[in-house]
Amino acid sequence: MNTQNPEKLSKHALVNYLIANPEARGSFKYSSLRSCMWRDLLIAQPGFQDVADFQKIHHRDAFKILLEQPQLAKRFDWEKLWQNWQDECLQILKIHPQLATTEKTSFLRSFIWSELLRKRPELAHLCNFKKFYAYEWINLVTGQECFADRCPWQKFRTHDWINLVGRKKSFLKFLIRASITVVGLNNRIRITVRKNWTCNQSHS
Repeated sequence: MNTQNPEKLSKHALVNYLIANPEARGSFKYSSLRSCMWRDLLIAQPGFQDVADFQKIHHRDAFKILLEQPQLAKRFDWEKLWQNWQDECLQILKIHPQLATTEKTSFLRSFIWSELLRKRPELAHLCNFKKFYAYEWINLVTGQECFADRCPWQKFRTHDWINLVGRKKSFLKFLIRASITVVGLNNRIRITVRKNWTCNQSHS
């Protein structure tokens, strides 16, 4: 029978012991645990967060931890995570929107915001739409038309309208909100917006 003192365990052996004995506390060799080991331990037993060395956890392992244990989000430096793993962080917030706060999202680029709001429009109160350019608006409204009323259509240029309608022809109806003249050809649809805010469509 193996009666080894658990305080002498290290690395994977220690992780396996702690997973099986989550109530265990003692002078364990936590310093022997590498990033992947902390990942396995915290996913299985997040109660060990108080003794975890989060500085040793690599971004790829942090991502896996947060997917499974989102309550540990406060333990990570989100600005650094976004700098290195934007796609992964975006996926985390799409799956766990309750993690989104001003602190975690204030440094996001506009395009990342447009991607996030396409999936989670309920987070709009955290977004600074004033930083959006036409491209971000197009990306957003073609995925969530509920934001169309926020869009500054009058600032769209010719190529913006062509891009928008090329992605979703139903947006021809919003051309009447523009106070510019647009003539473009895209997918055999000619778009004309006159200064009197009327919209004409003709098929070539």
